[in-house]
Amino acid sequence: MAESTLTLTYVELRETIARFLQYSRTPADWSTEQAAEINAALDAGYRRFLRAGDGHAWSFLNTTTTLTTVADQSENELPDNFGWMGSQFLTYPPTTAFPAVRITNSTLILGKRQFSERTGRPVEAAIRIKTAVAASGTRWEIMWWPTPDAVYTPNLIYVVAPDAVDSGELPIGGMYHSETVKEACLAAAENLEEDEAGLHEGLFKERLAESIRLDRRYQSPRNLGSLPSMSAREGGHFHPIRFSSYEGTVPTD
Repeated sequence: MAESTLTLTYVELRETIARFLQYSRTPADWSTEQAAEINAALDAGYRRFLRAGDGHAWSFLNTTTTLTTVADQSENELPDNFGWMGSQFLTYPPTTAFPAVRITNSTLILGKRQFSERTGRPVEAAIRIKTAVAASGTRWEIMWWPTPDAVYTPNLIYVVAPDAVDSGELPIGGMYHSETVKEACLAAAENLEEDEAGLHEGLFKERLAESIRLDRRYQSPRNLGSLPSMSAREGGHFHPIRFSSYEGTVPTD
């Protein structure tokens, strides 16, 4: 399915930044220095949008991948775009009757390996940094306990670390967050140009708050299910009364 045509594109964001900086809106007219300044504002603004703040993690950054273990191999490399875990468990496909793999910490896994070379179906795992060097950046891996004795295919939910927006691409988040991305980029350009916060800093914070509210609403359950009520007790048994919630609020009557 195609993205909404109202989503601001890479080209449109660069043109908007150029206009704010009082440059030509035609990329061919930009000097090397001007293009670099525009790209710097775009990247800085996009990074700031993705970080969100306020302890919020964007729902649209969550993704799922299937890991494939190798017999007698105690670690697996994680995808290059791995940011952090999106769940405390790894799960198996519905057709596999295995319990979920619990995420713990690397110290506990290493401690267990110190006293046992046990192999089998993993029941615990831990995430740790594999490498952190300038040439390739930070790479992550997952440690298994016990060490797999065969091929297993658990599903990993994680938060992606996106790349910069490039020519022909769209910012992640879609149309509903386009204005927030735009104001983040203009606030970055404002800071680069004037070395202080200004009008667009305030506008970005307003748009970010609205985007976070919208994203939290998207993530919130519409119904909390069946809840027992003392008033519904008959014959020594509780009869469930169904309540619906609106944005996390459950009626009391």
